[in-house]
Amino acid sequence: MFTISCTFPKFTISATSVILKMILLCCADVREERCFIMEIGEEENIYFLKKRVKKELGYRGPAMKLDLYLALKNDKWLDYESVVNGELTETIKELTQKDNRITRDGTIRTFFIGEKKPAIAEGQVHVLVVAPEDDAAGSVLGKREFLEAVESVMKKQKTDRTSWAISKLSMEKIDQLLFKIRRKRFPATDDLSMERDHPEFEWIDGKSESNREHVDLYKKYITTVLGNTTDLSIETGLTLDVSVGKPQFLLRGKADLCITPDGCLGRNEIVMVIELKSGCREETLSPANFAQTLGYFLAANTLFDCDDRPPPIGLLTNLKDAWCYFWVNAKKEISYAFKKKNGELLDRKTALYYLRKHCNYVNSCLQDEDVQSSNVSHATPDPHVVFGMIPAGRLEKYIVEYEDNMADVLETDEEIRLYEMSKRLRNTTAFVVPPPLMYS
Repeated sequence: MFTISCTFPKFTISATSVILKMILLCCADVREERCFIMEIGEEENIYFLKKRVKKELGYRGPAMKLDLYLALKNDKWLDYESVVNGELTETIKELTQKDNRITRDGTIRTFFIGEKKPAIAEGQVHVLVVAPEDDAAGSVLGKREFLEAVESVMKKQKTDRTSWAISKLSMEKIDQLLFKIRRKRFPATDDLSMERDHPEFEWIDGKSESNREHVDLYKKYITTVLGNTTDLSIETGLTLDVSVGKPQFLLRGKADLCITPDGCLGRNEIVMVIELKSGCREETLSPANFAQTLGYFLAANTLFDCDDRPPPIGLLTNLKDAWCYFWVNAKKEISYAFKKKNGELLDRKTALYYLRKHCNYVNSCLQDEDVQSSNVSHATPDPHVVFGMIPAGRLEKYIVEYEDNMADVLETDEEIRLYEMSKRLRNTTAFVVPPPLMYS
């Protein structure tokens, strides 16, 4: 009979826990027949949970040797009283099969929270813990597997701390990037009476914005608007994956359209990103679409590194009656505008005029780069403006330097020596050996 002796505490969430997004997990040690309650952050990884369990159990082997299993049967957490009374012995045996182990990748949130997981509450068991009967960590093979696992965890922590799809961004996530965002009124001052009034774009009913036919049509539409800006081209499918903001969260995605210098092979010279939606004005300018466009705009400005050209601008539009521009102002804040200086909404004629004006200005900067090489006294265009008139700045960028703290993660002197040896071999050109072969 499987019995567990434990005093089950009341589940209480303090103010600090709410801020830090902590949850309480009830862990059952299958071999030692006891359980314990553990408070842990939602964003911690599984290896961190194993280290906490190792400490609680007093287990002498590496934390990675502990096997953890979800105490989940028929989409319900195991009942605490049933586990304590030995009523679920066969269920526990079934759940603790090797194929059901919790993998080392992913966070606590991944495995314990979400729409497909039942709510965490009092009177439940959430984690089944199985420690090895005999510790094989001393073997060379065991060491190799252990080091590979830990290095994988560290690599994930360093390069993928938080990864967001730009298409799924919300304003709550944008706020976490710690940029200052200010609403402005667009200072449209030019006389547009002689300007061409382009017709509304005709969306095809029943087809998404990303439909190939739509893409070809709105690419042609913007090409017509740009006119004779010969040194620029319109790109689709340009990947804008980059770590953004002070927290260095990885944003991933592709904007509908990117305007770049003609023949540009990199992502560091983007002139403008455009996100297109087919809905009405209210739908197009929704918070979700606003956040998505802002994500592409931030990615483009983070990648941008041309000091002699204006920084990228962003545009959210349905190419009809919804227009919202984004730019970095002179204070390095993010400005956005969907109204003109007089309080009226940006109209199609005005918005497309300033789109072309900005691109023409960048085009003149590109042409000027060729002129400078032959005429040093030539007066160059000011790169610190957008739309050819609005003072602009550069988006603040952050570089995160990571320390090699593997010595704090590994648990014995021998493991640390093996890791240091593998690092020296990888840094020596004479030993170009795949990691799995280093210890064989």
